[in-house]
Amino acid sequence: MIKPDIYEPKIDTHFQAIAPDTFTGIPGTSPSDDFVVSRKHNGEIASLFKDNTWDWSAYDHTSNSSLLIFDSWIDGTPNQQQCEIIKELKFIMFAIIWFRRETLGAKSLQQRALILREIAKFVDSNNLTLQYFFSEANILADFLKDHYATRVSHLPPLMKDLMKLGNNVVGIKVLGRATLKHLSNLKSKYLSQCQQHPPVPSKIYLHLIIELNKELNEFEVISDNLLAMVKACSENTLTGLPLGSQRRKAANLGIDWTRNNPFPTFTELVDTYELRDYFTNVKSKTGQNINSTRQLFSLVRRIFFLCKEVIHLYSGMRNSETMNLPFYCNETYKINGKSHFRISGWTTKLNHGNLRPTKWVTSTEGSRAIMIAQKIALVVYKKIGDLPKKTRTQIRKYPLFISLEYLEQAQNNINSDISRYHISNYSKSFVKSFPYLCRKIEDSDIKELEEIDPHRSWRTEEKYKIGSLWPLSSHQFRRSLAIYASNSGYVSLPSLRRCLQHLTEEMAIYYARGSTFAKNILKDNRSHFAKEYQDSQPEVQALAYIAHVLLSDEILFGTHGEWIERHVRTFDFALTNNSRIDTINKFKRGEISYRETHLGGCTEIHECNKKAMRSIIGCLDCNRSVIKLSKLERLIEVQKSLVKKLKPDTMEWMTEHANLEALESYRERILSKELSL
Repeated sequence: MIKPDIYEPKIDTHFQAIAPDTFTGIPGTSPSDDFVVSRKHNGEIASLFKDNTWDWSAYDHTSNSSLLIFDSWIDGTPNQQQCEIIKELKFIMFAIIWFRRETLGAKSLQQRALILREIAKFVDSNNLTLQYFFSEANILADFLKDHYATRVSHLPPLMKDLMKLGNNVVGIKVLGRATLKHLSNLKSKYLSQCQQHPPVPSKIYLHLIIELNKELNEFEVISDNLLAMVKACSENTLTGLPLGSQRRKAANLGIDWTRNNPFPTFTELVDTYELRDYFTNVKSKTGQNINSTRQLFSLVRRIFFLCKEVIHLYSGMRNSETMNLPFYCNETYKINGKSHFRISGWTTKLNHGNLRPTKWVTSTEGSRAIMIAQKIALVVYKKIGDLPKKTRTQIRKYPLFISLEYLEQAQNNINSDISRYHISNYSKSFVKSFPYLCRKIEDSDIKELEEIDPHRSWRTEEKYKIGSLWPLSSHQFRRSLAIYASNSGYVSLPSLRRCLQHLTEEMAIYYARGSTFAKNILKDNRSHFAKEYQDSQPEVQALAYIAHVLLSDEILFGTHGEWIERHVRTFDFALTNNSRIDTINKFKRGEISYRETHLGGCTEIHECNKKAMRSIIGCLDCNRSVIKLSKLERLIEVQKSLVKKLKPDTMEWMTEHANLEALESYRERILSKELSL
């Protein structure tokens, strides 16, 4: 006889959430109807096994509402067969949570509940049983015909769970590993066919950087005054209202109010805090008048969102990772007297929806965006009366991007005795409400995208139509940063390089291959931005090589450049898709490398042994060099200017003058070659 055992729920009880009941029994047996499957933050019962909706909000790391629903596929009152299916669904979910060995996050469980509802609807409409559904390959194939994206993505994890639990536990015999492998292959094939988020074209990317930094610069100047006004409006429900509205609302709330001693109106507050010019500037950009407390809070929400976008821009974080940052996430430290910046937070990617601590490198701009966001969040926490704590057990209670709805709530309606405060929620439509941040797409932008991905038909996609605004999304910043910060010479705009120079140096230090910091990150989190940054380097170097060497409009010189002219760029040269792919693969295999230099480019796959001497003429006789006359001419002019500033006949003057002569001599050789062509 099998003895009962004790089973703990396999969930991540983060934020000090109180776990549901433990189950004492035999695997395969169902709990009683009044078994507690979830609790609220304060320990009260949230859901029982008999409920058709389980409230899982206390275990959701986003602190948002999280429900496991089992009956939404039914129209009206369920019949007896549908009731039996619902009961089976709840037991399967119970088994996954209590009998599974690994923990699952709330989001992963929601995905399991979603696919179970899809299966239940399919089974009911086709008059099947769950057992038959999971044991017949042709039935699974029919199921995948509709709503393919959702079903092919979520079915394999559920099948894997059922296989691990076994027929003895869930009472369902699942098709073998061959079927699971087939489903996993279908999922991989589907994901590979999904169009990747494109990098933002360099001109549009530069415009975004400039506009976002400009927005934060303008806000910083008046931030103390604006947030003081926000504080005044949030502390008293009558402050900022017109006099008539103050009188009516005071009467409804039983507040003493007289026309001789009113609260300040919104117009009076604007003048008191000297914000008229700033609000006029906001209107010129957005078309929105800031003339009420509601619009004031909306403006703060907009600045909050822009802080989030800047953090994306200078870190490569995902949206969920940014939104779940704690209030205390900014790390500054010094090495050899130089300040460095990191962001400390959590990720759930590839971790079954459970939180995992991790860090990201950022720059002064990213760090500043966090400090501005902290300044805004602090107004909210002061309103609540619960200032952020930095202790290990409480730090996750206080999100950086706390919901600004707390500003509009009455003080007595805010519960500070919770495990975590709600975070802000930005819809896709909200993201699209910043048209001035993006430039219109030009033909040069499409050509740039075609260089990066020539196999994608960019010109036929409606959202990338020339003349329309670039469709901004937060995830684009991740790939764009990986490409533009790879320091390969692919970025053609000098001003964009200057904007990213500091961050590029930081990433080269911390994310470069071989770095201890990068190894530590990648060992536990293969989905970290460091991995994307590293993986992008060979591809971006190949793109730079194709653009600046193979497709260059100039005649190439230098040992490697002349070899390319003789053996590759012949009179009938044309870069095909196959040759492009072959070139990119050579870079990925490490057979060739490319980086821009002051004279053209370098294809050395190992470390350059000429940099140690700091010689500007080291590339002239190097067999890995690509030299362009236009760059040589510019360098000669710069060198002439330097020599003129030096005192003649000094050691420094003689060294730099000799370098100048070497450069001029090489130019003469190039010009004589051009004449002979």
